[in-house]
Amino acid sequence: SNSLCKREVDKIKMFVIIDKTRQDKTRQDKTSIRALLKKSKFLRSCVNKIRSLRNNFRYRQVWKKYIALFRSKHGLEVGGPSGIFAPIYSKCASCDGVNFNANTIWWQKGSSDKYSYNSHILGDMYIADAVNMSCLPSEKYDFVISSNNLEHIANPIKALKEFMRVLKSGGVITVLVPMKDKTFDHRREYTSFDHMLEDYENDTQETDLTHLPEILELHDYELDPPAGGSENFYKRSMLNYENRCLHHHVFCEDSLRKIFEYLSQIG
Repeated sequence: SNSLCKREVDKIKMFVIIDKTRQDKTRQDKTSIRALLKKSKFLRSCVNKIRSLRNNFRYRQVWKKYIALFRSKHGLEVGGPSGIFAPIYSKCASCDGVNFNANTIWWQKGSSDKYSYNSHILGDMYIADAVNMSCLPSEKYDFVISSNNLEHIANPIKALKEFMRVLKSGGVITVLVPMKDKTFDHRREYTSFDHMLEDYENDTQETDLTHLPEILELHDYELDPPAGGSENFYKRSMLNYENRCLHHHVFCEDSLRKIFEYLSQIG
């Protein structure tokens, strides 16, 4: 009946209103917590320690069945250090680091030439671009690891070819990339292997901003508070070669598999 339909529609409307109210309340709570953390250095320290303990436990569970690949081995991390690799740091013999600059948004080198995580020295530190690590000899490392880094590289196949160059025969490459649906890239399409292959064949440089119009249109600023809104994000993006904040490409398992298949064929 029309009366029944109206009641059901009203229920749906009420649900939407309640759900929206809950979302707004959650946002307000998060904003209040952030404001409190900004004011209290001690509270920030406590929260960071709790997060670190929680993450370390979770990461150890993830790496448990793979840790033998890294135990007592010598490796290289590109674009780190990364908390998710803490279990690897604790088991490997050494881990050198490579970053594109001595001071990035995510990491500051300081005065030491050593690569470290939580004040624990892992290995040597090198300043080089992932697409050109000529400062490192070929076949030096037992493993190469990189987390949430490949998407920041305009020519990912060229970078992964460098990863393979510095890797010993029988070595292991571990690359972690963001899950699109969980990030501010969720509105974008996955980047095709053909597109990345074209970037490689054309020797696309790290100054490239081909994807910027798409990023500006589809970026979810609510999921990226550090971006500071669309205007600040645009200004930062125009200086991307200096800060490397842009996600040039959006990866899926299929595109990564095709990249490694291609690299294994060309050697």
